[in-house]
Order: sequence, then structure tokens, then C-alpha cells
Amino acid sequence: MLQEVAKWKFKSQASALWIIPPAHLNAADSIVAAQHFGDLFARSGASVLIIDIRGLCAYDAESRRVWQEELRSHHDELRGMVFIARNPVFRMVGSAVGLYTGVPTTVAGDELSATNVAARYAAHRAAS
Repeated sequence: MLQEVAKWKFKSQASALWIIPPAHLNAADSIVAAQHFGDLFARSGASVLIIDIRGLCAYDAESRRVWQEELRSHHDELRGMVFIARNPVFRMVGSAVGLYTGVPTTVAGDELSATNVAARYAAHRAAS
């Protein structure tokens, strides 16, 4: 089921939690969405995030900081993150967030690739 909070969309699928941000990120909406994500993630039992930033056009530095800190706070529960991005700049952003949070991260170009990578991350957790 797709949930929308402060223009951000969230959905659970198998062991993955999808995050789909709006085209333009601002700090106020990011704070509300990050709080919702924290609650949703705790209840979902997900071990992998799929963050679809294909529609992202711009963000402010504070919104980036909010999300980096929120994701970093779940470092121990996350097996991996997959960013879906086509824009080379946003592909680098996805990789940088992975480095900052210390969570294994892959950047994929489409949903099928992202879902396959997420399944591998989740399987790794099951085997641990």
C-alpha cells in the first residue's frame, strides 16, 4: 500500500521499504517525512531500502542532512540501500549517502534492477 506524507511516498514490498521523494526537497517536508519513515521502518520489519530518486530535481542542504542522519540512525538494522537514479549527479549523491551512513549501497537505473539487488541484500541478512 502506498502512503504519502509531506509529498513523500512510502510503500512496503517484501523485505524492502520504498521511499519516493518529491521533485524538490525542502527541510520542512523532509523533517515530517523522515519522522514518518522512522516509525514506518520500525514497524515494517524491512531490512532494505529502495530509494527512487529518478524524479528528483533539486534539494536543499538541510533536507539532505535530515535524511542522512535519519538513515544513519538505522545503520544497524539495514542490510542495504538501493537508489534508483539515472542522472549522473544524483547517482553520485546516492553513493555518497551510502558512504556517509555506512550502509552497503548500490545505485541502479531501473526498478527491476533495484528489486533484484534488494533481494540479494535481504537474502544476505537471512543467511547471517
